[in-house]
Amino acid sequence: MGADAAAEPASGRPRPAGPRPPARASRERAKAARPSAAAAWALVGALTVHNAEEALTMGPFLRSGAAVGPVAPGPDLLVPFLVAVTVVTVGAWALAAAATAGRRWAGDALAVLAVVMVVNVAVPHVPGALLTGGYVPGVVSAVVVNLPIAVLYLRARRHGGDGPGAGRGARAQDVETSL
Repeated sequence: MGADAAAEPASGRPRPAGPRPPARASRERAKAARPSAAAAWALVGALTVHNAEEALTMGPFLRSGAAVGPVAPGPDLLVPFLVAVTVVTVGAWALAAAATAGRRWAGDALAVLAVVMVVNVAVPHVPGALLTGGYVPGVVSAVVVNLPIAVLYLRARRHGGDGPGAGRGARAQDVETSL
C-alpha cells in the first residue's frame, strides 16, 4: 500500500476529486434536519398529555350538553372520538421514532404536527371555552402544554444545525429545560 492508500475508500478505487459525493451531503442535510430525540419526544409527549385530557373529559362533556354550535356533538360521538385520538397518538409516537432514527420525512411530519398543535389552541379550544362559558375538553393542556412545547419545537427546528436545536436562537435544549 502506498501513501495514497489512506485517501482511497475500502473499495480500492480512488476517491474522486472535488466536492463530496451527493449521498454524503444528503446524509448530512438529513442529520441537520433531524429533530433531537428530546425535542421529538417532548412534542409527542405534549400531544399525549393533551389527548389524554380530551379522552378523559370528553364523555362527561358530551353528556352534559354543554357542547354548542350548529352541529353540537352528542354522547354517540364518544367512541369514534376515542378511536381517532388513539390513532393520532400512536401515529405521533411512530413519527417521533422514525424522526429520531433519521427519517427526514418523519421530522418534516413532526413539524407539521407542531403547527397543527399551535393552530389547535386557536381554532377549537379557546373559542370553544369562550362559547360554552367554561371548560372544554383539552383546553388546559392545549394552552399550558401544547402551545409552548410546539412553539419551542418549531423555533428550534427553524434554526437548524445539529438537529433543530443547534444554531442561533432556540435550541433543542430549550425544549428539554422548559418542561
